[in-house]
Formats: sequence, structure tokens, C-alpha cells
Amino acid sequence: MIPKGFEAFIQAIAGPATPVPEMVAFLSCKAPWEKGAAKR
Repeated sequence: MIPKGFEAFIQAIAGPATPVPEMVAFLSCKAPWEKGAAKR
């Protein structure tokens, strides 16, 4: 990785996290083996 690219990478991971709406929705769903999970 070139130094300029590495600097951009460090800035990106050091900044505040931003939730991704699709991941929040996915991770909020119950697993199929959990009680109350929706049947398909």
C-alpha cells in the first residue's frame, strides 16, 4: 500500500462508525432456531 493510501485507510478506520441500515435490519432478525422466528 502506498503511503497516501495507507493514510486514507487509517483515517477511515479511526473515524466514527456509521450504521448501515441493511445490516441493522438483518442483524435485528431472529435466527431460524430462536423462539418467535418467522416461518417461511
